[in-house]
Amino acid sequence: MSNSTGPPALFHGRSDKNAQNFLRGTEMYILINGVKDEAVKVAIFSTLISVESHADLWWTNLDSAHKVSWAAVRAAFIAKWPVIVAADKTKLEYQKELLALRLKEEEVGERITVADIET
Repeated sequence: MSNSTGPPALFHGRSDKNAQNFLRGTEMYILINGVKDEAVKVAIFSTLISVESHADLWWTNLDSAHKVSWAAVRAAFIAKWPVIVAADKTKLEYQKELLALRLKEEEVGERITVADIET
């Protein structure tokens, strides 16, 4: 069995995609393939950016000080495409959802059909 995995899909920098998934996929590729050399890590990253994309423009204009190590590339990437934090619902939002599910008095005893089965 091989110890390697394929690289993630090319990164375009589009706002409809979570950039952190690309970063995580790149890190997984580097880790699984045992890449230790910093220059190779940076080179791998640069080859995974789609040509003439928003991300390519960012990479081309990124100063060389941010391209010397994987940590520097990673930090610059996160600065450009920050982590998207998923917000949990508040207690009030959960309460509103539960209250919306409450049966109305006129619905008590009413029969409905679900998946062609009358209940």
